[in-house]
Amino acid sequence: MEAIFKWTFFMACLQQMFEQVTPIHIDLTPNFFMEAATTEVTITCVPDGTGVLAKEILLIEISKNGETPIVNVQPPSKLNYGPNDFKHFEAQGFINNSYVADSYLYLRIKYPTKDDAGAYTCVMSYLDSAGLLKQDRDKADLILHKGDNSSIEDKLDTLQKSLENLLDRVQEVERANQMLIAENRNQSQQLQDLREKVRLSVAFSAAVNQEKNIVSGDTIVFTDVMLNDGQGYNETTGIFTAPVAGLYAFHLVLEIGQGGAVGEVFLNVAGKDMVKMYTQDKDFGDQGAVSVVSKLNKGDAAKAVVHQAAGITPRILSERLCVFSGVLIRS
Repeated sequence: MEAIFKWTFFMACLQQMFEQVTPIHIDLTPNFFMEAATTEVTITCVPDGTGVLAKEILLIEISKNGETPIVNVQPPSKLNYGPNDFKHFEAQGFINNSYVADSYLYLRIKYPTKDDAGAYTCVMSYLDSAGLLKQDRDKADLILHKGDNSSIEDKLDTLQKSLENLLDRVQEVERANQMLIAENRNQSQQLQDLREKVRLSVAFSAAVNQEKNIVSGDTIVFTDVMLNDGQGYNETTGIFTAPVAGLYAFHLVLEIGQGGAVGEVFLNVAGKDMVKMYTQDKDFGDQGAVSVVSKLNKGDAAKAVVHQAAGITPRILSERLCVFSGVLIRS
């Protein structure tokens, strides 16, 4: 009799132990949230120990505050939403009755509000090993954390000030960058100007190609142009005009002759008679030469001007006996 009593007591304890096993488990991640700060809450429902208790899972569902279920999953992965705004939720579920421990139901609440706080329940309906319909559930609370509004405002104020300081620094860097760009542009232009100066070649040489009489005050025109780099010499007027400022060298060779002719010619540079050449013909002509080095501004002129022409028919001779040349030494 005593043995029967002990066996009955053992079986009652064993049955009570199995009845206390919860074959479904709910988990909230996180289990509290702040409005406008928490982007997502995930509710997870998974079987716990159903390998012993469940032979076949029929349904797993999630509800809130005992109301109409938000979502459920039926084998193998059919999701059914309740009358809620399911755009606010995102669910995923799967029931594997070959190995029930692999079954699950996930519910993601996107940007939760105060209305989402409350008690959530996971319910699992299944057939046990004896083929009997069973239902088990597990609960968890999702808590709204209000926080300290004044603290949040202080943090936002601090963040705004930090952003303003950062903006000021960005603007300072931008101004410095613009100054560097302008300076770089100026240096690039100076370098370009220097390259232009280095590349610039100014030189000319021209001769008289036809004998002609001269009189006082004439500018001698050298029409046979042999060189005119920089296009400073004008073969129509006989005048060289400096295309750039710089140091120039000029050379003048003249042969004046016939009939005891006397010639005095100035090399006029920038409006000044810089050097005079004198010739006096005795037989067939007399040749003279002068040179000068002078600084010219852009636009200054150089020319050969007859100061005096005397004797019988004074004239300048051709066959390149009379040549006017010039060259830019440096700009």
